[in-house]
Amino acid sequence: MNETCDALSTNGDLLPWHQAMWSRYRRLADERRLPHALLMAGIPGVGKRMFANWLARYVLCQSPVAGMPCDACHACHLSLAQTHPDLRRVSPEEKSSVIKIEQIRDCHEFVMQSGQQGHYKVVLFDPAEVMMRAAANALLKTLEEPPAKTLLILITDCQGLLLPTIRSRCQVVDFAAPPQDQGLSWLAQRYDSADAQVALQLHANAPLKAGLALEQGEIERTKVMTDALASLLKRQLLPSEVAQSWLKLVGEPETLIRTLVSWMQATIRYAATRETHRLDWLPGHAIFRYLAEKNDARRLFLVQDEMMEALDFLQRSNPNATLLIERLLYSWLELMPRKGG
Repeated sequence: MNETCDALSTNGDLLPWHQAMWSRYRRLADERRLPHALLMAGIPGVGKRMFANWLARYVLCQSPVAGMPCDACHACHLSLAQTHPDLRRVSPEEKSSVIKIEQIRDCHEFVMQSGQQGHYKVVLFDPAEVMMRAAANALLKTLEEPPAKTLLILITDCQGLLLPTIRSRCQVVDFAAPPQDQGLSWLAQRYDSADAQVALQLHANAPLKAGLALEQGEIERTKVMTDALASLLKRQLLPSEVAQSWLKLVGEPETLIRTLVSWMQATIRYAATRETHRLDWLPGHAIFRYLAEKNDARRLFLVQDEMMEALDFLQRSNPNATLLIERLLYSWLELMPRKGG
């Protein structure tokens, strides 16, 4: 799933948790030792697309200042306007969900031509995991025999979906979520909200996703969802009713399942530690505390594993979303002690 909160077109400042990584890759660029292909991988919302965009601007800049793109030269103006002739972005075309082989062939022709500005030629593939197999195989030719001063940047939320032959020909740059206190500090500078910690917890400490959640009222939706889960576990609603209402509220089944995973992970952490702060951030936390106290860790992990398998299945096929969510809700329901049990 593409990070709408972290689009390639973003021209903002370098994110604070990227400073150490930036120092390394800026130095490699200055010393002309950049790998010809980088695979930037990590969960949505940690800023890998912003970093990729920043690096592209830097290597194309004609007069970097203090280890940063100057934003004043002709090349920077073109990069910021997304019209630089030596910068190409490869994404699914309109009304398509995949990167096609024709796009990769065009890209190969692009990198084989001499650069118009005399610096690097840069291609960003986003999201790289949606390349069709034929397209991925065609990209191997470019990865194996790249012209000098060529930088290929593949960006992915799920590197496991890329062909091993693609991954092996790139230097992998892992983007982890920053420490929670750093994420909270960044959010506090941009959002006047008491729900920042909830948003971070719901999105695995990914600040950009958390910020988008605050902008789009996701925390209020979470409260509605946890209320519905409590009603389900009290057998006041059916799994089918809850699944349909959640999908109508959230829209994307992948986002919905990831939300359920975050709830279960918080429940497991509380079950292991009995530390209240593990759950207090979550709306309706009493029901999750109850599940943690009534089930052993093995049962909780089994439900988490089932949700992770559902995510994998969702990425590989096109199942009936309502039935998929409904099946997971039955697993949650089975965590409730039976009357007289």
